[in-house]
Amino acid sequence: ILFLSVQSFGQNFVFPAIYTTPVADTMIGPAIVWSGKTTYMLGDSWVYGIAASDNAHRFTSLFAVGKGTTESNAGVSGVTMMPDTCNAYANYYEGNVPVYNSGTMAAVFIHLGLNDVGKNVNYMNTTRFDSAYNAFLDYAINTRGWPANRIYLISPGYVLAYTAWVGTCVISEANSTRHEAFNAVVQSLATTYGCNYVDIYTPMAASL
Repeated sequence: ILFLSVQSFGQNFVFPAIYTTPVADTMIGPAIVWSGKTTYMLGDSWVYGIAASDNAHRFTSLFAVGKGTTESNAGVSGVTMMPDTCNAYANYYEGNVPVYNSGTMAAVFIHLGLNDVGKNVNYMNTTRFDSAYNAFLDYAINTRGWPANRIYLISPGYVLAYTAWVGTCVISEANSTRHEAFNAVVQSLATTYGCNYVDIYTPMAASL
């Protein structure tokens, strides 16, 4: 097991990369033909690849190479799922969700919510997060036409400290209790819509 520790907008986090002898594909969700199709990666700085040595080594790109799929990366550093005017944090643009085409598209992965967790102010709460994420998924499925079982919701990943978000608007640091409450929202939405839930937080936390 290899643990990588890097900085993302001042965030301390660890990301485990596990190598084993190649085995049959055991991914959750439907059987997917990856080769010759595009996989869409939507999300924040982790998807964007901040602090990766280069784009080829961000986790989304490594996944794409491993699956033999073409990556379309729409990661944006600093974005939230909820609207937030503090410190110029912008919520993620739903237009980044492409119109689904079964002939050319494999799946879409979404990693959003980490900045929502870090922005520990009263209006950045799980109720508003649930509402915003709900609207985002509704748009992806009912407007853009994505089958729910081709959508993978990634839990906001584990961080070692929440100090990076403390500043003009955030007085109190977020904590693991708050983080896990937001992750529970993501998991619940995956169940409600029939999407796939990818929990990266739990194994990352357990690895320390």
